[in-house]
Amino acid sequence: MLERPGLGPLQQGPWYAALPQKRPWTEEQLAQLLVLHIVSLVGILASWYGAAHVGSMSGRMLWLNLAIGGLVVAALGDAMWLLRLRRSVTARRVSLLIIAPHGEPSRSEGRLVVVKGMTRYHRETCPLVMRKAVTVSSRSTHERARRVPCEACQP
Repeated sequence: MLERPGLGPLQQGPWYAALPQKRPWTEEQLAQLLVLHIVSLVGILASWYGAAHVGSMSGRMLWLNLAIGGLVVAALGDAMWLLRLRRSVTARRVSLLIIAPHGEPSRSEGRLVVVKGMTRYHRETCPLVMRKAVTVSSRSTHERARRVPCEACQP
């Protein structure tokens, strides 16, 4: 186990190496989002320019519809973008919980830590606090602070 100042331990077990280390989006998906935003911006700018040069209200309504269409295209692209992120985060969480070591660890195993602002305390080897700045405290200190044990590492 490696120690870094101010951070929890980095576990070098086989379960950590098996976690997916890919980005939530591919380069192709980034390009698709960029194209959608460019198309949307062109539609909005064209409608602004067109509406500025039309005298009648009915003529401006056509340009307004084009601008609304541009906004809808951008909103749909962003929604798809965020859904891909959510899917990726969910897959990462599931793989973390499936691959992480299970079992009934003894209650005396390892130091108990907490990340500032969290309401749960963890073992120092818990994947949920890995690579975060932690504070080591006793079980009684955590319980006096009304923190509850983590369900993943079961300290």
